[in-house]
Amino acid sequence: MHPEIPLELLVQPPKTWPRPRTNSHSLRHGRASSERLDRIAALDLSGTLLEWVTFGPGIDEPLGREDAAGRRLWYRANHQASVMALEDGSATTDTYRYSPYGITTAAGTTPNDFRYTGREYEAEDLYYYRARYYDPTVGRFLSEGPRMVTVC
Repeated sequence: MHPEIPLELLVQPPKTWPRPRTNSHSLRHGRASSERLDRIAALDLSGTLLEWVTFGPGIDEPLGREDAAGRRLWYRANHQASVMALEDGSATTDTYRYSPYGITTAAGTTPNDFRYTGREYEAEDLYYYRARYYDPTVGRFLSEGPRMVTVC
């Protein structure tokens, strides 16, 4: 448990829907038993809540988010789990288009960390794929994948 996070934040789920950001801490809130959803709190470095993000049961499946002010947005994704739009329940606020290798064209002003294939969009047009970074301008990862070693 993170020492600066109040217990109430860990015990009580957010009111509704809920994006981790660079330079922030993320905290798993837990899984809803029947829906198998992950709800993650994004905090700034001082421990202040930035927003909640809810992920679906699939891998890299952001469903929605709620910022500290209570504004809710839902992610709309395609068959590759790439976020195609952000919606606020009544209208589309932002849209995204991708080249075959992930170069993004965005329309809108809402900050969004999840884009191509549902992965985190980082600075300098890179996507974070857990163990390595992907550069869509060259269509390749910047390093080799980690080697898996089995110890008996």
